[in-house]
Amino acid sequence: MADAKPLLKNGEAGNGRSFDDVKATPGGNSATYLAARIKRDHPDIAEAVERGEYRSIRQAALAAQ
Repeated sequence: MADAKPLLKNGEAGNGRSFDDVKATPGGNSATYLAARIKRDHPDIAEAVERGEYRSIRQAALAAQ
């Protein structure tokens, strides 16, 4: 979780901003994508993951729904 960069929010890419983290497809289910999504949308759950309150990123993603 600590290595995951949060995903860009709507409108953050373009106009001179970096396109390094933009994906061609809008979704995914890899642990890296889920961690980035949780970090962006649910920082409280991301902190709980880092404290070890969830056994996996997938479990945290389910809690974030």
